[in-house]
Amino acid sequence: MEGTTRPVSPEIVVAPEVDDDSSSRPTTPLDPEANGVAWATGVSPGRRRWRVTSTRGVLLLATWVKFSVTLSGMMLLLPTFRLLEDIFCRRHLGYTGPDMIEESKCKGPEVQEDLAYLLGWLMLVMAIVGVVIALPYGALADRIGRKPVIILTYSNLAFGSMTMPFTFPYLRNINPYWMLVGCLFQAIGGGIPVMFTTIYSMVADVTDEKNRGSSFLMLMVGVTIAGLIGPVISGVLMETFGVWMPIYVVSAITPFVIGSMFLFPETLKRKPEDPREPSQSFAKWVRSQIFESLVQGRAATSVLKTRSVALVLATFLIHNPINTAHSITLVQYVSQQFGWAIAQTSFLLSPLGVLSVAVLAGLPKVSEVLTSPAGRFKLTPFRKDAVLARFSLGCIVIACLIEGLSRTISPFIFGLVIGTFGAAVSPLSRALLTHYVEPKFTSRLMALISIVETMGNFLGGPLIAAVFHLGQKKGGILTGLPFLYVGALAAVAFILMMYIRKPVRDEDDEEAVDLRDPYVDDSRREAAYSDEPDAPLL
Repeated sequence: MEGTTRPVSPEIVVAPEVDDDSSSRPTTPLDPEANGVAWATGVSPGRRRWRVTSTRGVLLLATWVKFSVTLSGMMLLLPTFRLLEDIFCRRHLGYTGPDMIEESKCKGPEVQEDLAYLLGWLMLVMAIVGVVIALPYGALADRIGRKPVIILTYSNLAFGSMTMPFTFPYLRNINPYWMLVGCLFQAIGGGIPVMFTTIYSMVADVTDEKNRGSSFLMLMVGVTIAGLIGPVISGVLMETFGVWMPIYVVSAITPFVIGSMFLFPETLKRKPEDPREPSQSFAKWVRSQIFESLVQGRAATSVLKTRSVALVLATFLIHNPINTAHSITLVQYVSQQFGWAIAQTSFLLSPLGVLSVAVLAGLPKVSEVLTSPAGRFKLTPFRKDAVLARFSLGCIVIACLIEGLSRTISPFIFGLVIGTFGAAVSPLSRALLTHYVEPKFTSRLMALISIVETMGNFLGGPLIAAVFHLGQKKGGILTGLPFLYVGALAAVAFILMMYIRKPVRDEDDEEAVDLRDPYVDDSRREAAYSDEPDAPLL
């Protein structure tokens, strides 16, 4: 079904004039040996002694922070799940004693349905708050610096955790929906998305374009390792010492994580102020940043005029439901349907994570085989990405069908294994989209993808909780309805992928556009942007 289609030519937005004096702002990565390191300028030697003073040091520290924050979150996942289950169980059984209720007594449909709805609303509220605050905190990090935003964000997360169930030993009869208030605290500090985005900005500040990709990969390695070992450590501690031990361990390491953040230098490269220019208040500056971002966002949505781009973008709506079904819903379903303790599900999550990493690690080799001129397939880069993306979605469809129809744990695990071959659907879909736009528009495309993925939270969260409730109510073949629902979404995405067309580039599309002229002609309009946006995009 593949034809050809022209690459996207986004609408033109007149770029603001900028000072072309490159000497006024640093463009090279930080040099620890230099006497005038950008983030060390103006800092006394005594204070500099307590900060990282090299590019590699910033990268290692950023990796440690992302690793420790991710590890803490993964270690809290299972005990939080168990404590929430106990709270709902108390409400249904009318129990007010000091001890936790035996886990096997809390697997009734009424308890599990309430738990599923709460978790669904939590994810949705956190996603909405994250989208709303992403732009203001991105602007704030560009105004006051990266370091204060990171410290503020993590400190606020610690404060927001006061609404989590491990603060309920003496308030176990409180309505668990008070946890939604904790999500609103995220608006004060920015939450995990803002924190991780700011860390990426810090690494980008101190590295050049040549080494930036490998630096980001190092950050991802830290997150991946934390995601693999976190559930295992939590499960072992819960099985050996009880549900509270992972919480105590996370509470103990949190001060060290916050302390390590103070070792960060300020990496924001500030352009010297021109005394001839009038000073601008912070409020006016934020408004100008928001306005510029909205203008850029409107131009970025022009990529939707190309049908193939719109089709591929639509597939990003299912990524959140897939992740939700195979994380939170998976723990709940396996615990209830197959009689596993919540702590034991950790021994299922981590091996699946290892398989997913193995699939991602083997992807470059598979790509090389498919595109090799001397090989059997000789696929173009676009066709290779399209074939692999369709294959990944097909694996997800088959996996969800097996999981939804399984009545014993063995075929269910087999379905999960098949599903790991779809782990690369997100990077493959991103790679597909980059074939349709010019490289200078990639950052705007990634921002648009992020917005679409956030919209997918509406298809996950509460909707998965609703189909979980319906499956429990109907029973029988519909018990696994959450996985059948996700499989149906993946099937729709697979069909959409079958209708994408190969992009073709004409020489005319490579013509330069004068930034001073908003329109090249009446029939064709091209965007006139610099390589980096002047204001952060959502």
